[in-house]
Amino acid sequence: MEKGKLLIRNITQVQAKIGALPPAKKILVLSPHQDDELIGCGGTVLAYLKEDAQVKLMYMTDGRYGIMSGEPEIRNEEARQVWEGKQVEQIFLNHEDSHLFESDSIHSLRAVIEEFQPDIIFTPWVLDQHIDHQYTTGFLQKALQQLPEFEVAVAMYEVMSPLYANLMINITKEFPEKMRMLENYKSQLKFMHIREITEALNVYRGKSMHLKAIAQAESFHYGEKKFFLSVVDELTSIF
Repeated sequence: MEKGKLLIRNITQVQAKIGALPPAKKILVLSPHQDDELIGCGGTVLAYLKEDAQVKLMYMTDGRYGIMSGEPEIRNEEARQVWEGKQVEQIFLNHEDSHLFESDSIHSLRAVIEEFQPDIIFTPWVLDQHIDHQYTTGFLQKALQQLPEFEVAVAMYEVMSPLYANLMINITKEFPEKMRMLENYKSQLKFMHIREITEALNVYRGKSMHLKAIAQAESFHYGEKKFFLSVVDELTSIF
């Protein structure tokens, strides 16, 4: 594929209308830390749950360095509270925070993908600032390369770094619930601007769609497996 054109993607074939969900019944969300899944694609996950989709949330690290006490179970318990009452399955790999690159996550990812057979996998933007976010998506790339016959769509979401968006999902209806759920991540709200960043980003993405009916949105870099593998390979080769 010609350099400089990897990020350009026409996805009108998967959008019935502006801001609509790509069709999917099985959703796998990769979350480096306990809060990334809600910040980056929580509203979209809520929308899929309304469509009776099956959802698995896979947390890669224990998040121990994201809290002052260093007790990793705090982050897992908060994640359970966030999604309490929702029809989701949560998987906690509990690799050491900020040391994901030392883990065997490729094997774990491949096993879950083979068993679950998701239609869409959500993962962080490959150029995100945090090393665990980068490695989560890098491990997904390796896992999918080891599954040459398996086809899946991949949506990279933004948390700490804005991305080039080729898909935006209208979460205006889901946004109030998303923000209420965010309050359960108390260990993060105490020391970080998570609430403010999440609201500002979702409002900006909503308004950038230019329709007053869309107040908040989540944005993604989206494509089929081949496209995802090419984008990650191209972008990571630059550095």
